[in-house]
Amino acid sequence: MPAEPPRTEERAGQLAALFDERARQDPDFAAALEIWRRRADAEAASRSGDVHNEISGGTQGTVIQGRDIHGNITFGGGAS
Repeated sequence: MPAEPPRTEERAGQLAALFDERARQDPDFAAALEIWRRRADAEAASRSGDVHNEISGGTQGTVIQGRDIHGNITFGGGAS
């Protein structure tokens, strides 16, 4: 019987520990990791539900915007 894979939280903790250790040893890696962390934090914050949409520039025609869509979307109709 194969061993059960570690839980996601455990794996994330192990990876974080490896990243921390590498960052302590390599200043370039530490700087790149900090940039990545800031971008990830900004992305996570943008998912908080705050949305700002703006259409400008003389858009002609239909404009459709969406967020957090799950499932199929169909536009228009097919020939009968």
